[in-house]
Amino acid sequence: MQKKKKVLLTHDNKIKNIVSFAISYNERLLAIGNSHGELTLCSNFSGLFLLRFHNSLKKIANLEFFWKSSRLILASYQDGTIKMFDLKKCHILRSFHSNQTLNKFDLICVNYKGSIVASSCLKTDSIYLWSVRKGSLVEILVGHKSSITGIIFTKNSFKLISGSLDKSLRIWDLTNIFNKNSQLYCTVLKADQKLNRFSMHPFFLEIALISNKNQILFFDLKNFKLASILQIDKVENGRPDAPKNNKNMNISINFSHCGKFIFLYYFAKKIKIIYYSSLTTISVIKI
Repeated sequence: MQKKKKVLLTHDNKIKNIVSFAISYNERLLAIGNSHGELTLCSNFSGLFLLRFHNSLKKIANLEFFWKSSRLILASYQDGTIKMFDLKKCHILRSFHSNQTLNKFDLICVNYKGSIVASSCLKTDSIYLWSVRKGSLVEILVGHKSSITGIIFTKNSFKLISGSLDKSLRIWDLTNIFNKNSQLYCTVLKADQKLNRFSMHPFFLEIALISNKNQILFFDLKNFKLASILQIDKVENGRPDAPKNNKNMNISINFSHCGKFIFLYYFAKKIKIIYYSSLTTISVIKI
């Protein structure tokens, strides 16, 4: 007698032209953006669709949940706008705009207190800062000479870290960002190679950067020194919108929320999981 297989849940979800995604802090929600401006919210446990927003025809370049929140999410569109969604009330809570309509925003992040939104501009290689409470543009950070490949706020502080293909890592002190009479200070760290995507450790003042020499550089921001280097696989093919002379733009890197693992996503190829303490590969998932 054959035993019947117990089916817990099956659901066929089809999302075309995925270009960005984000996972909520509690790891229960998965937000997916596509090239047609659709924002889809799924459950990480069941895989079911929960919500779908379609407020633009332009690509959603990046998505970012607020710190310790699964209710608010930011989406950067390449029509020059950034929208903040309230997932509980199912509507757009606020829209952030620049003074120039031709700007295309890419990377996006929000500080730990949820008071500042930052996004990189593809046209000007600068970083735009908005006040979350007022929705107004408060500052434009200028200094990078080439494409910005990563931006992230440090935890429990008003410091923004940005990396670029101009071989520099900049630490912006935004403590007095809302004081118009004060100056903003920036620390510039030079590298001998182009810097691509990077991620910050959730507990330590350390970032992991992907270089154009097929390496992960672990940089200690407290002592301003290179802590360690890990060699990674060479990238052969990848994102169609990535620069032809910089194929490592096809790799994204993220720390897990617990800080024990590093996830490397090779575009349309595989996901590699690295154990942080020993820097050894523990799993490779082909996709």
